[in-house]
Order: sequence, then structure tokens, then C-alpha cells
Amino acid sequence: MSGQHDLVVGGGVESMSRVGLGASGGAWPMDPAIAIKSYFMPQGVSADLIATKYGFTRDDCDAYAVQSQQRAGAAWTEGRFGKSVVPVRDVNDIILLDRDEHMRPDASMQSLGSLKASFAEMGEMGGFDAVATYAHPEIERVNHVHHAGNSSGIVDGAAAVLVGSKEAGEASGLKPRARIKAFANIGSEPALMLTGPVDVTRKVLKRAGMEIGDIDLFEVNEAFAAVVLRYLQAFGLDDARVNVNGGAIALGHPLGATGAMILGAAIDELERSGKETALVTLCIGAGMGTATIIERV
Repeated sequence: MSGQHDLVVGGGVESMSRVGLGASGGAWPMDPAIAIKSYFMPQGVSADLIATKYGFTRDDCDAYAVQSQQRAGAAWTEGRFGKSVVPVRDVNDIILLDRDEHMRPDASMQSLGSLKASFAEMGEMGGFDAVATYAHPEIERVNHVHHAGNSSGIVDGAAAVLVGSKEAGEASGLKPRARIKAFANIGSEPALMLTGPVDVTRKVLKRAGMEIGDIDLFEVNEAFAAVVLRYLQAFGLDDARVNVNGGAIALGHPLGATGAMILGAAIDELERSGKETALVTLCIGAGMGTATIIERV
């Protein structure tokens, strides 16, 4: 759009198995002079704050997680990810990995019910529950509902997309699959950081001159169950249009790769279903939201 490049490969790789949670440090979480006045909170406590503020129970979050696992399992069985998955091979061309390993399609409310809340100790002993109620005094206490089964999977992954102008594609003999209609980014409140997709969706729809009903499919990154539940609640959406092939709860969330992953998933599903328009959106740690509207071509 800017004319600076003709064809660009965009994406990322993340090996979360090699880096301990929170090991990267950084001034914001580590410096009280910055963290206190900005109401800094870890994402998991923010997710629990969202669930508390907007009325999502542990059962609500677990039910959503079970649905994500079942949808992902069905999608893999039906080969819906076949266009996007690249097998990993060794030097002898032997396949080492050709499918996502994180999925648990047999997950149930009973199995998830046995898991311990992941962020209760961090919230209570780390003082972040107090930060949450200070930033949002309408909340008397934080109800910790997220755990390993209804939060995004900690995985390794890589993904990329090829973006270019129509002219460059034609000159290279490439057939386009989708067109970027509009995109937008926002900053969001650090304490309630994971609601960014709601606000950025409103912004990108306005930029595109569209209404929520004009979108056929939504890919809302499943950082935590409450993130998607809040999105559904905010727009009154039928979840039959949202994350129809499961999401990060089942497939994992390799941070640097996720944007390209869910964009590819949206394109694949538009082609499979014959639908026209998809909106892809993610929340971002520390308080951002990003969204892209694409049209199948």
C-alpha cells in the first residue's frame, strides 16, 4: 500500500519450550516505578479480571475450551488444515512432525474440572488481585477461572504469509488467494489488556465502512477463554461464525507465529466454505489489539 515493497514474506517463529514463562523480564514488569502507576498485570490475572468483570464462570470458560478442542479435532480429521501445514523433515528427508501435538479432542468438562486455577497464587501472593481491584473498583474480588485447559497452549511453532501487490503477483505468475481490505491497531488499558480485539474490531470496521454483520467468519485468537467469550458478548455473535476450526486453546499460541497462523486458517476456511469475508484479530500482552479484514479472491 505504501509502495515501498512489491512482495513481502511476513510471519514469525517461536520456541516457547526453550524459554521460561516471564524469563524475558523487561522494564515494565520488573520496574515498580513503571509497573505500579500503569496498573501492570500478568496476562493470566487480566484474563481472570475479564471473566469476573463480564460475568463468565469457570464452567463457561471450560465449556468454550471443550468446544475449541472438539472443533480442532474434527478439522484435523477432515483435513481442513491440509493447505497450510508444512511437515518438518530431517536431513534424510524423514518426517519428524506433520501435525499439531497439543490438541486434546477428548477433553471434557470433567477432565478440565480437575485442573487447578493457574493464576490464583500469582494474583493473591503477587499482589496483582489488589492491582485489579484498584484499577477496577467495581470488582470486589477476582474470580480465578483460567487454568492450563482453558488458556492458550504453550508450544513451538512457525508460520508465514506472502503479501504483495496485484502487479507483483501477476509478474511472478502467482494466483492470489485473498485481498487485505483493511487493518487497524490500537492501544488498550494495561490492567484489562486482553479486551483489545473488541475495540480494534470497531475501529477496523469503521475504517472499512462495514458492519459486524458483513463479516462471514471471525478468527479471534484464543489467548484465554474469556477473551473470546467477551468478544462474542460484545458483538452478540453466534459462535458458529467464530473460530470454527478451533483455536489456540487446542492448537497452541506460539506468539511470534500466531498472527500468520490464524490469517492462514481464515483464508483456508473461506475457500473451503465458499464464504467471502473474514476478520482476524488478536489481543497483545501489555495492552494492544490488532485486526485485519480479508476478502477471498
